Amino acid sequence: DAHDLYQVVMRAAGRNEELLFAYRDRARAAPDRVEAAYLYARLLEGSRAVSELRKIVRDAPEFTRAWVAYARALRRGGKDKLAEKAAREVVRLDPALPAAQEMLGWVLEQRGDPAEAEACYRRALEADDALLSARFKLAHLLARADRGAEALEEITAAEARAPREPRVFIHKGLVLATLKKPGPAAEAFARAAEGAPEDPLLQVLLAESYAEVGEWGLAGRAAREACRLDGKLPAAHAALAYVALREGRTKDAVEGYRTASRLDSRNARYVYFLGRVHEKEGDLKAAERYYKAAAAKDRDSAAWLLALGAVQEKRGQGKQALRTYKRAVQAAPEDEDAWIRYAHLLADHGKHEDAAKAFDKALALDPENTGALLSLGIVYETGLRNDAKAAEMYRRYLAAGGADLRVKDWLAALDSR
Repeated sequence: DAHDLYQVVMRAAGRNEELLFAYRDRARAAPDRVEAAYLYARLLEGSRAVSELRKIVRDAPEFTRAWVAYARALRRGGKDKLAEKAAREVVRLDPALPAAQEMLGWVLEQRGDPAEAEACYRRALEADDALLSARFKLAHLLARADRGAEALEEITAAEARAPREPRVFIHKGLVLATLKKPGPAAEAFARAAEGAPEDPLLQVLLAESYAEVGEWGLAGRAAREACRLDGKLPAAHAALAYVALREGRTKDAVEGYRTASRLDSRNARYVYFLGRVHEKEGDLKAAERYYKAAAAKDRDSAAWLLALGAVQEKRGQGKQALRTYKRAVQAAPEDEDAWIRYAHLLADHGKHEDAAKAFDKALALDPENTGALLSLGIVYETGLRNDAKAAEMYRRYLAAGGADLRVKDWLAALDSR
C-alpha cells in the first residue's frame, strides 16, 4: 500500500520517468521477488505491460493484485475476451475483493452486459463503500441507462465521502453532461478546477460545458488556458477551434482543427469538424474530402457518413449518396436518422419498396416517429399504390400527434375510394 501511494504521488508530480527507472532497477536487483516485478510492471503501458504481467501471473498464479493489473492492461489493449477471463480468475481467487468485482464489472460493461456490470459494481461497494472508482463507474453506467436520479445518488454519496476531491466533481460533471444538464455540469467542472487549476483536460471539459450553454467567452477562456497548460493537447486546440467556429472566425477554426488533427492524426472527429467548417463556408468539395477522410479513419461510426451523404446530395451526387447512406445503416443499424435519410433518398430515386423497408427499420426503433410515419404513408400511396397501408400509416401518424392538417384530407380521400 505504501508503494501504491508513493507511485500515485510521483505520477501526480510528473516524475514518471524517474519513477519508472527506480522500480525497474528495484525489480532487476531482486529477480526472485514477484512483488518487485509487479510494482514495476504496473507502471508500464501497452504490450510491455501485458507481457510483464503475463509472466507474473504465470509464475505466481495466486497473486491477486497482479491478476487485477493484468486484466486492466488487457482491456486497455482491446483484448476483451482475455480481459474477462483474467477478471474472472481474480474473482475466483478472492470473491470478496472489491477490486476484483470492480474489474469484472468494468470488463462486462465494455462487453455490452450492463446488468451484470451493475451487479459487480454494487458487490464491490458492499465490500468497500469507500471505493470511489467503483462508485464513479456505477454512476456513469446508470446515467447512460437514463437512470439519472440513481446516478446522481451515487455521485452525492461520493461527494459526501470526499467533499474536496477534484475527481469527484469531474465525474459529477461528466454524469451531468451525459444527462443533458450542461449548466450544472459546467458548475461541477468549475468546482473541480478550483482544486486542480493546472489540469489541462479539466479546462477542456470546462470549455466544452460552457460552449453547451452558449457561454462563448468563458468557453474560449477555458480553452485558451488548456492550450497554455499543454500546447500539445489535441483536445485543447479542438475546443478553441469550436469556439472560433461558433463565433464565425473561420480561419481560426481551421487552424485549430488542423493543429488538433496534426497532434492526433487518428482522431476522425477533428477531420470531420474541418469538413463542417468548409461546408459552412460553402466549399462543398473540400467538405466532402474531409468527411471522406473522417470516414476512412473511423469506419464504425455513422456520423461521418451521414455528413458525407448530405454533402453528396447537395452536390447532386445522388448515386454516391445512396451508397454512402447504405454504408451508414450497415455501420450503425440502430441509428434511426440514418435509416430515415436512406429511405428518403431511395424514394427520391424511385426505389419505393426499398424505401418502405428502410422506413420500417426506422419505425422499429421509434414506432411514433411522425416524420417516418408520414413519409412511409406517402410512399405507400404514391409509390406503391397501396391505399390500405397508406391509410394505416396516416392513422398512426395522427395518433402519434402529427400536426400536418393535410393528412386528415388525404385519409378521408383514401377512405372514400
